[in-house]
Amino acid sequence: MDNDKLLQLIARDPYYIKQIENPPLEVAIAAVKRNGLLLKYIENPDDKVIWEALKSNLWAIEFIENPTEEM
Repeated sequence: MDNDKLLQLIARDPYYIKQIENPPLEVAIAAVKRNGLLLKYIENPDDKVIWEALKSNLWAIEFIENPTEEM
């Protein structure tokens, strides 16, 4: 499935991220911008995804394996 289709699905229902194995960066960011707690379903998230999740919901820190002092 291409990024545009995935972004449309995430825009409709961000919880769709649970169904995507290794989501592209752009798709993962779109999901956590809508709900930072969805970080829980993203395996090995990029730092950009982590920061967007934290901006959306500080409780997303619960799903970061080794948060830095800065986080």
